[in-house]
Amino acid sequence: MAQSPSTVLLTRPLAESQQLQQLLAVEGINAVCQPLFEIVPGHQLPQVADMVASADIIIAVSKHAVQQAGSVFDQHWPERPTYIAVGPATQAQWQQQSVNQVVVPNRHDSEGLLELPQLQQVAGLRVVILRGQAGRELLAQQLTQRHAQVSYCECYQRRVITLNSSQLVPYWQQQNVNCLVVTSAEQLTQLIELCRGDHESWLYSSRLLTVSKRIAALASNAGFNKISVSDGASNAALKATLMQVLNKAKSS
Repeated sequence: MAQSPSTVLLTRPLAESQQLQQLLAVEGINAVCQPLFEIVPGHQLPQVADMVASADIIIAVSKHAVQQAGSVFDQHWPERPTYIAVGPATQAQWQQQSVNQVVVPNRHDSEGLLELPQLQQVAGLRVVILRGQAGRELLAQQLTQRHAQVSYCECYQRRVITLNSSQLVPYWQQQNVNCLVVTSAEQLTQLIELCRGDHESWLYSSRLLTVSKRIAALASNAGFNKISVSDGASNAALKATLMQVLNKAKSS
């Protein structure tokens, strides 16, 4: 009997998942969208315009931070600061808002940001980190040690979507989902919680694609043993890595 085509589970926020689903459909790859979080405005969003106006360097750690912040002051970002994005997707979001000079590290994580020449001599400079409700503590810690004046601005929050696992997980299994795309530690934690108990063996036997070695290590410690790390967090990078992973699995 011929094996049913593999189906990929996409756990990013809805718009991003749908975009990736469309990219995969062009390649004949089945995908199911199931966001685990929704993006909502953060508690500090009303303060972002004042914080950005007085900053020397602005670092955005996700495109959601740029989307939310830009909506507050009608996308009129000041010209004076140096703009730094954690990766190409965040850079592209800024460019959509007419911020064209955006620095991006070769490595799309806190360590990569800290290696940038623009963040070496920062003593006395005011650095604002646009983020969600938590994260990037290493970045702030290291910049503070370099004597920068560092402030966080919580531009958005990830709010958990309530899901019925007793119905949802069997549906995924019926759709032959055996590859999971998880792009944050929060998504990984929520997915594990959703499958706790009866569905754990299915979860940990599935292939997992993620976007950083840190998340891959968390997944390995949790029990996953088929883990791949994408070259980036953009949907284009995820698609390219997924195609490699699925083609390799098909031929093995």
